[in-house]
Amino acid sequence: MGTSSRFVRLKVGIGKPLGRTDLAKHVLKNFTIEEEATLSKALAKVKDCVVHFVNEGIERTMNKYNQSEEAQEAQEKDQAFKKRKEQQEKERAERKRLWEAKKALEQQQAQPHVGGDPAVLNGATQDTGKREGGVKGDKKKKDKEKKAASASSGEKKESLKATMT
Repeated sequence: MGTSSRFVRLKVGIGKPLGRTDLAKHVLKNFTIEEEATLSKALAKVKDCVVHFVNEGIERTMNKYNQSEEAQEAQEKDQAFKKRKEQQEKERAERKRLWEAKKALEQQQAQPHVGGDPAVLNGATQDTGKREGGVKGDKKKKDKEKKAASASSGEKKESLKATMT
């Protein structure tokens, strides 16, 4: 790829003539069978180059396609390596996030629950056979406390009447 002040151009080389063959004849002659095989690979590369130019711009395209094939392969391997590292880092971060969420949940479950039985707090109303816990036990306990309070209140009233007479 090359640039001028007015336009961008893409050049595809055809090689140099062997011996003292005229350059114009070399350029204008038909391709041999071997050259046609090379040409199909070159046209595929041209297609990739044009797509890369449209997506990435002239500078990146020139840096990628104006280098030797060995350098290009090394660059592609480096990019693949970086991509694998990024993927591994994303996976590591996700594993860390899940581990931290698991630890937070375990800590939350290990803390004592304020305000009673966690089953009652979570809306569970399963009767476990206990008469002193859960919703039923709480109601009976409150009833007993009311009776005791009214009994002691009644005793206070009786003793008050007795002292007045």
